[in-house]
This record gives sequence, C-alpha cells and structure tokens, in this order.
Amino acid sequence: MNKNVVDPIAVYATYSDIFGQKYDKGRLIEIIKALPLGGIFTILSQLNSIEIENARIRKNYFSYITLNIPNSTFILEKYKDRILYTPQGLLTIWKWLFVYGDFDKINDEINIDHGINLILYLHLIISDYLYDVNDNKDLVYDFFSNMNFNSQQDVGSSMARACVIYDEISKEDHLFNSKEYIDISRAFMEKYGYSIKEFVAIIFAILTSFINKREIISPSAGINLEKFSLFSPIEKIESILMSLSVDIDTIKNWSLENIDNSWNFQLFREKPLLRLDNGIFLSISLSFLYEQIYNQLFFKIRECFSKDNTQIISFIGRCFEKYVERITEEATRESQISYELIKEFSFGNDKSPDCMIRLGDKLLVIEAKSKRPKLDSLINSNPDTIESDLINMIKHPLEQLHNCMKKLYEKSHPVVHGVNEVYLMVVTQATITALPPQISEIYNEVMTLSGVPVKGLYHLDIEEYEWLLAILSNKGAKPIFRILNNKNKLAPYSSFKNFALKGSYSRRRLSYINQKFLHHTIDFGKILVGEEWYGAE
Repeated sequence: MNKNVVDPIAVYATYSDIFGQKYDKGRLIEIIKALPLGGIFTILSQLNSIEIENARIRKNYFSYITLNIPNSTFILEKYKDRILYTPQGLLTIWKWLFVYGDFDKINDEINIDHGINLILYLHLIISDYLYDVNDNKDLVYDFFSNMNFNSQQDVGSSMARACVIYDEISKEDHLFNSKEYIDISRAFMEKYGYSIKEFVAIIFAILTSFINKREIISPSAGINLEKFSLFSPIEKIESILMSLSVDIDTIKNWSLENIDNSWNFQLFREKPLLRLDNGIFLSISLSFLYEQIYNQLFFKIRECFSKDNTQIISFIGRCFEKYVERITEEATRESQISYELIKEFSFGNDKSPDCMIRLGDKLLVIEAKSKRPKLDSLINSNPDTIESDLINMIKHPLEQLHNCMKKLYEKSHPVVHGVNEVYLMVVTQATITALPPQISEIYNEVMTLSGVPVKGLYHLDIEEYEWLLAILSNKGAKPIFRILNNKNKLAPYSSFKNFALKGSYSRRRLSYINQKFLHHTIDFGKILVGEEWYGAE
C-alpha cells in the first residue's frame, strides 16, 4: 500500500466545524439503520486500503456537494484546509455500523460513488463524537495516542525484519549463552502447527489478496478460502484466516462496549478481518493486517509461553539487540566513509552499549531496547502510563547510556580516547512518539548529567533507525554526524521520520534489508506453491 505522508498534525473536518453544531445523534442512528450494510462494508473495507486523502475521491466528493447542496460555497471553503477522513475516523465508522447497522441489509448493495460519499458524510458527523468521554483529559495525552496510532510502516522492511530476528537470529544459538537461549521456533510450531516463516508467508499471501494497487473502489472486496485453492498449505491458510478474523456477533458486542472509547480498536488490531456468514472475509484495516507481520508477531510468540515466563521477554530483547548490531555492521561496511564499528564488550563488571559508530573524534552510541508503549497509553490516553512509557522507553535508556559512557571516561578506556563529541541514541522495537514539550523535558534533564561530552540525544524506532542506516550507507552520503547535528539544529524534539521527510532525505531500504526481503519472498513462494515454482537450484 502506497500511502501519502500526512503532516504530523493535520485537522480533519467535523460537522460542527461547518454547520456550527453537532448532528443529532438520534437522526444519525436512523441514517445508519437505513444503510445498505453490505455495500457500505465493501466500500469501507477498501477505503482503509488506499491512499490517504485520495485526490480522485476528494474531487468527486466536492462535486457531489456542489450538485446536491444549494449555496454550498461556504461548505467547500470550510473544507479547504481540512482532510476528509482519517484512519481513526474510518475505524470509528466500523464501530457505529456494527452497533447501529441493520444486519438484515447485509446483502444489500449500493452505487460505489454514492457509497463513498455517504461514508465521508458519516465521517464528518461521527468525528464530533470521538471525544465525548475525554473532554476533561489533557489534550497532550490524546495527541500521544493520535501520533502513535497513525504511525505507518514499510511492510517490506517489517517482513524482512521479522524473518531475520525470529527465523534467523533466534536459531543461531551460538550467539547466546545457554541460560538465556530459548528455541522459539519449536515452541511456535508446537502451539500453532505451522512455523514462524510459514506464518509470515501466509500473511504475505493474504495481504497481497487485499492490496488495491489501482486504488479504485470496486463492487467486491472480500476473499474466501477458495482464493488460495492452488496453494499447498491450504489447511494452515484456513487456520490463520480464522485466527485473524472475527464473526459478526462477537464484533457487534465488542463495538457496543467500546463505542465511546476513541482509541480502543484493540479487537480490530488483533482480528483485522471480518468473517461473514457466507465465508467471505473483509479487511477491517489493512494497516492492522500489516502489523501481524512484525508488531503482532511478538505477541503471538509470547503466547507460546506462560504469562509468568519472563525469560522469553529477555530472549526476544537479546535477539533484537543482535539485529540492531547486525544491520549497523552491514551499513558501516557498505558506506564509502571509513566508520569504525564498535560492538558490545565487557569492561570490569559492566557492559558497553550495544554498538557504537566512530568517525574521528565523534562517537554515536546506540542502545537497543525491545520495549513497547503500554496498551493503556495507546487506547485510553492514560497520563500515568504515558509518562511511565516515556520514562522507560526514552529517559531511562538515555540515562543508562550516559552512565555507561561516564564509566568508560572515568576508566580512560581506549574506546573513548580522543572522543570529544558523544551522540546518545536509543532504538526501540516499537514506535513511541510524543509532543516536543514532552521530549524537551526529558532531553533537558539528561543533558544536565555531567562527565560525558554529549552533543545530541535521539530516540528512534527500529524502522527510523533502518532509515538512518540507509542514509549512512548511501553512495556519496555526508557523514552521519552532520545529519544528526542538522537534526539538533532544525528539529531537536521531532521524530527522526518527520525530520527526514521534511529534509527531503530519500526513503529507501538498507540494501541488507532489501536483500533479505527478496530472499525471503522467494522462500515464501516455495512454501506456498512448492519448489518447482522456481525450478531446480
């Protein structure tokens, strides 16, 4: 899916913005009850899988308003700087349809253009009801949920990363001591009846069935098991389709319980497919289906072990650290600049950071953390858990890095001889995005610590770090420290992604990751179709 990058803060249109008051809720429910539910489901499913703010849809919607609403100039003027719909808004429409829709109309169809315009009109109205129960909450914390919810992923990178971490590194037992090693591949197979790589391959196949390359809404959007009839692991495909889908009764009940929680789409995230009674599967959210490849795979592996087993969390964390070290090594090797890579080492009773990159008197110090925001932060905008997440995922790791480097300086360790500028960077497994005031407060506290010549502080999620390494390894690239200094100057508290996009840094994959992507997609073909598909090797 090729989505436009939406500005970090964009304003969507609401009914009250345009007409001065909310649309009556009772009338809204009557509109929903009258909708041809089957046709609306089909269109809504596809709107979640095409470009955000699709230009053709926007043009058609404005034409619809002009033709059907007298004196509509003021409406179009209000819309001028507003986006028509958001991922959150479309998911909220799903909730309202599940709660108030007439399921006797599940087989009714609708003209596509008319259906799109109706959904956009619903989005306009329902957007006024997103925050009813959150009126007394600090807006900063709602922004936290919003920014982290709307972060987007490179699916190819996620797929390659999942395979490298969970299907390659996790099997290399020589990388770990015997006390920390866990055979997650065997545990996964025993629980689910298919391997990690088979799971990712099948998710890949399901995804390609839903991706709308032409970005044109069509009268049919669903798939059924017959779609995969030529694939050899059909029983495993059926098992995974069932595990990723939810039936209508379950989702109706869940939506009723959670309709007033603006950010709770957890069931959609866990079960991104709607399973109809006729055997058709519709995509509720293609983004949530993407997440199964990497983010949700972590939880699927976690479920192979008892809840009180903390060793599995530590082991996955170690696999992640090894991944960060590996891609850093590949990037520095590929770069035309003579960076020195320093891998983790022991000194006294302490260990160094996970890896470091040195160039002259400058040192980038990297610590990988397999941490994620708590669910309560993401779906409830809970101020206490958000503050805890910011501390555990950003502040404490930066302080840990600082303390480690201070010990190295105090010991006059050779690794810091001649180093006059230190750049501290935390790389996390999952995204955590916060507003500049929150980040500046953390950074300012860390910068008050003494004993290390700290030049800059950074926190990146793994995809941002992969992007940074791609920039580092690019032919003709400037020294990475010049880019980091530029970020310090222009956008010290913004995410690296937003800085890079606005700085016109080309978004490309690290060649190592791209090679892994191509390698594993060939393996996926063999898993799904058989060795003969690619011929003898």
